[in-house]
Amino acid sequence: MANRQNPILRGLSFLAALALLGGIFFGALAMLKYTWTWQPVFNYRQVFWEGWLATLAISGLALPLSCTLGLLFALARRSPQSPGGSQAAGGLFSRAATERS
Repeated sequence: MANRQNPILRGLSFLAALALLGGIFFGALAMLKYTWTWQPVFNYRQVFWEGWLATLAISGLALPLSCTLGLLFALARRSPQSPGGSQAAGGLFSRAATERS
């Protein structure tokens, strides 16, 4: 039988657990006797910004390329014909990339 708790009760339980965990981390960090110096981070803000933009660019290129490659493998797998018969490299490669054995 599925557990069907009240969604409001589940949300409140989640928020209570989150507040407890946040309080534990806050308390642990508040006990540290350390003066945080954020100036080095601020000095390298341009490097961090460029790294973030490079990450977005790589992700933006990888997503459509991987979807296109996946579509090509799916189409190759569903194709009734394989060039050169079933022993052709294309047929073996598409089968190896899509099957788990």
